[in-house]
Amino acid sequence: MGANIGLYSMYFAKAGNGKVVAFEPNILNLLPLVQNINANNLQDRIVLVPMPLTDQNTVSNFLLSDFELGSAMSAFGSDYGWDGNISNTIASYRTTGVSIDNLLQLFPDLGKPN
Repeated sequence: MGANIGLYSMYFAKAGNGKVVAFEPNILNLLPLVQNINANNLQDRIVLVPMPLTDQNTVSNFLLSDFELGSAMSAFGSDYGWDGNISNTIASYRTTGVSIDNLLQLFPDLGKPN
């Protein structure tokens, strides 16, 4: 699950004192997510990571279920969706996934999650 268009990212960035790291690998969701970050003046509170968070660094297929902005039900590194059923894929692209351990080694200023 990614940040999508940022509903929960906006909520936690406004309600809390820390920063929010929003992972969103679906290229179709990046534009509305960035628009929402800016509309809510949260550019300094939300860090956008446009790649999937995985258990290990990898390159794999990202499967899109539709071309709608703000869509969900995509999959990375698997042919199955969140519900255990085979994904209804209309397009795919290869991209990188990163583990939280490796991400924090590369960017320690992100801070440990809490």
